[in-house]
Amino acid sequence: MALRAHIKHRLLLDEGLPRKEAYFQANNYHNLRHIVHDVNRGGARDNEVYAIANSELRLMVVFNTKDFRPLISPESVSVISLSTNLADKHIKA
Repeated sequence: MALRAHIKHRLLLDEGLPRKEAYFQANNYHNLRHIVHDVNRGGARDNEVYAIANSELRLMVVFNTKDFRPLISPESVSVISLSTNLADKHIKA
């Protein structure tokens, strides 16, 4: 049986998440950027952050899904929602 090819996802971490360096394992498998530390857009409104994710074709990784839900459409990138009950060390992005 043939193995499935690995897909390297393009992810944009919202400002509530730790820097991308905290996810050393995920950095080996995916292309991560952080909205504050890599894009220099700390404090940007959610619709601005989502527009950046769309322009770069990146999935958003966030804690506050309810704020992004109205922005999601079939023609745009999606959002990965993390539970606020997760400790940073348990998030594997």
